Formats: sequence, C-alpha cells, structure tokens
Amino acid sequence: MAARFFLGVFESGLAPGVTYYITKWYKKSEQTYRISLFFSGATIAGAFNGLLAFAIAGCAMMVAWGNIGGVISAQIYKSVDAPAYKTGHTIAISFVVVAIILSIIQYYLLNNANKSKLKNPEKFLKKLNGEDVMNLGDLHPSFIY
Repeated sequence: MAARFFLGVFESGLAPGVTYYITKWYKKSEQTYRISLFFSGATIAGAFNGLLAFAIAGCAMMVAWGNIGGVISAQIYKSVDAPAYKTGHTIAISFVVVAIILSIIQYYLLNNANKSKLKNPEKFLKKLNGEDVMNLGDLHPSFIY
C-alpha cells in the first residue's frame, strides 16, 4: 500500500510536467495538438494495458474496459458541440441509464440464484466427490452472491 502511495506521489507530476515542457518547446499554435497527442496516447495505452496484462498473467480485463472510456469520450465530446456538448452528454447519460438497468437485472438474477442454492443445495452437489465439492467455487451452495 505504501509503494502504491509513493508511486502516486511521484507520478502525479508527470502530466503537468509534460504539459509544461510542451508549452516551452512548441509554438502556441502547435501546443494544443501536441498536448492532445500526449493525453490520447496515455489513454490508448491505458485502454490496452489490461489486454497486455491478460496476455501475460491471464487477468486484468476490467482495466482495459475501464480505460476504454477515455477513448470513447474523446470521440463523443467533439469541439463542434461546444459549449453545451449535447451529443456527448446524451450518450454519457444513456450509458449510465443502461448501466443502472443492467445492475438491477443482475441484482435480481443473483438473488434468484442465491434462493435456488439455499432451497435445493443437493442439486449442486450431486455425484461429486469431496475434492470436486471443494473446487466448485461460486457454484458451491454455501457461496452467496
């Protein structure tokens, strides 16, 4: 935990530092483009680091899907829609509504699965030996979502 804290402390100056250096190296007319390249590159790298972690260690797909939002937002919040960004806000709110609906559906599905496990635990344990029962994971009747 302490290592993560210090990583954040020392990494926190990267974005402002790069922005500062870009303002010193490029003309004012080029700065916006260069800064957007830096942040777009960081977002794209963040979107694919989960895929790389998955390829190496077999995990971290959530990181990739979480970071892909930065790539999507760069496409839906266009400068021609400024300052209201109605299209971008509409799409973002639509995604939030869909996420809420899917969360409610998942809640009811998992609640029904829990009731099924508690009602008939033998259904999940039939024809299994002791080792197989221990390896059921979330299918084990005692596992409650």
